[in-house]
Amino acid sequence: MNLAGQVALITGASRNPGLGFAIAQTLGGQGASLMLTGGRNEAVLRANVEELKGQGMNVAGMTAS
Repeated sequence: MNLAGQVALITGASRNPGLGFAIAQTLGGQGASLMLTGGRNEAVLRANVEELKGQGMNVAGMTAS
C-alpha cells in the first residue's frame, strides 16, 4: 500500500518496543508522514522520532496526556 501524501497520527508511541512504535514503522515504511504522541516517557518518544528519521521517514513527535 502506498501512503505517500497521507499523515498518520499515532498515539501511544512512547515505548520501544511497543505497539504504537510498530505501527509507526509500518505506516512510515509505506510512505506516510508521521506524528507520534505519547505521555509516558518523553525521552523514549524523542528517541523513537530520531530512530524513524534515521530510517528516512518524515516524522515529528510531542508528548500529550
